[in-house]
Amino acid sequence: NNNNNNNNNNNNKDQDSSMQQVHPSTNAVGSLSRSKPSVHSFSSSNYSYSSSSSARGSHYRRHSCCSYIPQRHPEQQQVSSTTGSTTTTSTSTSNGATTMRRSNSRSVFSDAEMSHAQSQTLTLTKYFGHDINRFTHQSPQEPIFDSALRNFIEPHISKARKAREEQRRLILDKMGIDPHTMDTLSIASNAFVPYPGLRTERPFLYDMETHPLHQILADTLHVSDLSLIHEHSIQDKRVLLSPLLDEKKRRAFHQCYDNFVQTFCIPLMHSLAISQKMLVDFSRNPHSQKIYYRYQAFPCLRVIRPNEFSIGPHCDMAYGHSIGNINFHIPLTPTYGTNCLYTESHPGREDWHPLKTKSVGLGYVFDGARCLHFTLENTTPSTRVSLDFRIAIYRDRGGGGGADYGTAATNHELFMPFSSSQAMMEHTIISHSVPREFHSQYSHQYQHQHQHSHQHQHQHSYKRSLSEPDYDDECSVHDCLCHPKILEDNFSIFPGYYEEAFIDMGRDGIGSSALAAGPVVQKKNHILMPPDKRVGFPF
Repeated sequence: NNNNNNNNNNNNKDQDSSMQQVHPSTNAVGSLSRSKPSVHSFSSSNYSYSSSSSARGSHYRRHSCCSYIPQRHPEQQQVSSTTGSTTTTSTSTSNGATTMRRSNSRSVFSDAEMSHAQSQTLTLTKYFGHDINRFTHQSPQEPIFDSALRNFIEPHISKARKAREEQRRLILDKMGIDPHTMDTLSIASNAFVPYPGLRTERPFLYDMETHPLHQILADTLHVSDLSLIHEHSIQDKRVLLSPLLDEKKRRAFHQCYDNFVQTFCIPLMHSLAISQKMLVDFSRNPHSQKIYYRYQAFPCLRVIRPNEFSIGPHCDMAYGHSIGNINFHIPLTPTYGTNCLYTESHPGREDWHPLKTKSVGLGYVFDGARCLHFTLENTTPSTRVSLDFRIAIYRDRGGGGGADYGTAATNHELFMPFSSSQAMMEHTIISHSVPREFHSQYSHQYQHQHQHSHQHQHQHSYKRSLSEPDYDDECSVHDCLCHPKILEDNFSIFPGYYEEAFIDMGRDGIGSSALAAGPVVQKKNHILMPPDKRVGFPF
């Protein structure tokens, strides 16, 4: 026993000295969080190790019965193997000498702790997908976003959060919202956001025979299988996708996409809006009861071959898209592991998950305008090909739709749409932030203002009491479609990026176009708009 104790003490001293040689210069978290270097301390009696930093502190304790394998030194390379309860470590130095250490105990580090320890030697780059690829050791599997990985990618996510918040405040300021109200609302709030009920992430199935998007695209590009594009004899992606630049060659695919949006996507959104009573309008515009759907004229085509990645964390709102847009994600190949699109289920939730598809015919709707989403470096053996496009919904109140609606509402404010979330938010904030005697005064001013503006337009006035809402005026409660001030974005300044189609609800609200002969969805422009560089690669 005495001999064993002496041997253990000598082993502890050797291991203490080896750790002191490896760790004093280690700055694990400092390069990521731009904080002070980590402080390490060791104790030979309890054999404990502690690490602290201003970004995230962590404490590990190892007793004498446990072995601790230090991190790799820049001049050393360690190879460890564990069999049963015996751990053998081989250390190779720069001069070629090799030393062996054996411990008769099993390491009690969990997999997450070991992964976190290995990640501390990594430094971030500007390429988000490449950073996660290095962190996960090029694993093609779906990454587990535990605390270690979240800490590692935090600088990327933080940058995306900041860009989203800045753009959100610009949009609210454009709508005339005061800064105090902005501060009370988080990104997760649906106040002043059009049709929040349609923004819930949901998968859907479509008929591949009716809408053979994948097959027509493959025929256009002269490939047999889109998931095997990386095995094509033409490796230059721009040359491979060059048929889409020719109007005649892409016409079949363009027509198939346009038909898919008009006969499937718009009716899908319309049925959901009807089921949630979002299209109810009691203003009774005598000129028109049309519901307009503004959609992307040509989809964004994503072709991510193995060892490629496209974009890091972002939301479309930060890139100049309207907050009124709803995103459609249509994979044309099976998606799994690292070739998926990753997103959060609700703005600010950051519950990162992939939009997986086992086969073609499954698509997704999600709030890409506000939800952060990203792609990873594709380490799978297959190529991901997918379509991404956006749809916004608004009401024709000026009689002509499109630009007439925006002009009438902006210049005269005759038919101002209010979302139900906006009405609820205003009622809640004002009712709890101002004295009770102010309610009647505010309500009287509000009624007088709108009665004066509507006296020559409509027999019903917008009268809304903040203390006791008037439910006879359902327009202000249920009309939560897109307002022209937030419908406009950087991509609508010049024509060609968006198309418009409408469904005529009729004066009875049933839908006269549904009872008449012909398609339910009617397109304003019957030509195919040629795509430009705003669509992205390869245009």
